[in-house]
Amino acid sequence: MVISWTAPADGPDPEEYRVYRSNLIGSNLRQIATVPAESTTYTDDTVREERWYAYRVRAANSQAEGPESIQTRVQTPGVPNQPTETTASEDTAGEVVITWTAPTDGPDPTGYKVYRERITAGGERGKTQVGTTGTETSFTDETVAPEVMYIYTVRAKNDAGHGSESNMAFITTGVQNDGAPPAPEDTSADQ
Repeated sequence: MVISWTAPADGPDPEEYRVYRSNLIGSNLRQIATVPAESTTYTDDTVREERWYAYRVRAANSQAEGPESIQTRVQTPGVPNQPTETTASEDTAGEVVITWTAPTDGPDPTGYKVYRERITAGGERGKTQVGTTGTETSFTDETVAPEVMYIYTVRAKNDAGHGSESNMAFITTGVQNDGAPPAPEDTSADQ
């Protein structure tokens, strides 16, 4: 959270500024920083997501601390909500295309993380992050193997962090024969 202010227009020059913060609007202000007079901004990196904070600033010199500035209130952003309708399908190159629907409410995502679990014949599972995207809502996994069951999930992210995982999308990849033509389609027989 970046707090900024304007230096006093008249009166004795400040030697420093004292920044106060409250977790409850209008009460329990406590000093969180002292800033040299040359600066009129302070970055508060101790805030938590989805919280209200109130800030006031006081100019001070060796004689005394001046009156408080007008209080400014701000709510920190939260993480995006969960993506929905996650699906996985195999394209003609044998790669898996994962698609999902962006959250419809809450803070906007700035990107997405895509996770994959590989299910082995022995039932062993292990989840890894296989990719990230910007705001687009699809990802192509080019690192899949043939005839393997995969589970995909997606998490939306923004500057506050990442939200919870989407629904699971299951897929078993097909047989891939490099250089061989695909299987014939629409086979029929007449007598």
